[in-house]
Amino acid sequence: MAAPTRLISRLTLVTGGGSGIGRAVCQRFASEGASVVVADVSEESANETLGSLSGDLRGQVHMAAVVDVSSKESIKKLVTSIQV
Repeated sequence: MAAPTRLISRLTLVTGGGSGIGRAVCQRFASEGASVVVADVSEESANETLGSLSGDLRGQVHMAAVVDVSSKESIKKLVTSIQV
């Protein structure tokens, strides 16, 4: 069983978060209180995962981002969008 407040005030970035193991990791982090950035090459998949995340704990803010981890420029844009 997940500790529901273990990750409150933590920010997690999950690449490949749009499906499979990445989606499960996003859901687990959110259930433990973390704010989650769901990063995936597919905007649709990232948004599907985003919609499945719990956000009822204090201060949680989740976001979906399109990123290609093989592209330095794409990663720079992702980091910039997280910092804003």
